[in-house]
Amino acid sequence: MLRSLESRIGARLVERTSRSVRLTPLGASLRDELTPAYTALLDVVEAARARARGVGGVLRIGFLGSLDEEMTGLVRAFQRDHPGCEVHTVEVPLADPFGPVRDGDVDAAIVLAPVREPGLARGPSFSEAPLSLAVPSRHPFADRPSVPAEDLAGHPLIRIAGPAPRYWREAQSPRLTPGGRAIPSGPAVGTTAPSRVSAPSPAPSRKASRAAPRTPPAAARRPGSPGRGGRGTSSRAGRGR
Repeated sequence: MLRSLESRIGARLVERTSRSVRLTPLGASLRDELTPAYTALLDVVEAARARARGVGGVLRIGFLGSLDEEMTGLVRAFQRDHPGCEVHTVEVPLADPFGPVRDGDVDAAIVLAPVREPGLARGPSFSEAPLSLAVPSRHPFADRPSVPAEDLAGHPLIRIAGPAPRYWREAQSPRLTPGGRAIPSGPAVGTTAPSRVSAPSPAPSRKASRAAPRTPPAAARRPGSPGRGGRGTSSRAGRGR
């Protein structure tokens, strides 16, 4: 191959002796001029391989509230396994958790179930836990280890403001007990920060709400749009839960 190149150029590119082989001045000049082009070619090939694997570029993931330790660990593990993919995490508004996905502001969002939005696909569910109820320390429920869902009747609950769909808002803050008794409405919030501080001091106490429907975190995304490097995210997340 080298002799063919020298023949094509019309000059020797290396000097050979019984003890060494070294570049001629012309060979050294050709090497220096070709190195940037060769490096760029390697970069193009590697980028194409990354796109074929679906793990290159930027993946934007929306979250409700702040990332917990487990989810942060999943993001770090994904980035460690796929260094060519950069993950950006974005908080989505409580009042509109599906809007950023539908509008393309994020590639996928980890939201609370249920997900029944036209034009969006539900991805894997994550760890499932009983629905929690936060109450002030002086509330009648404060000394209970758990609260039956029927006992919520007559006690106002903080509501979620729109434009989040009604079925989703009522799954997180129901208006009726399982037995059909009314649950009064408290103030409505549109972000997670006000909902965390709306209870009066002292700090609220959290209780498990027994017999209430569970709303596990789930991924919502646009069908056929795994994101910039998003393929592989679901399998990693599923294994981590």
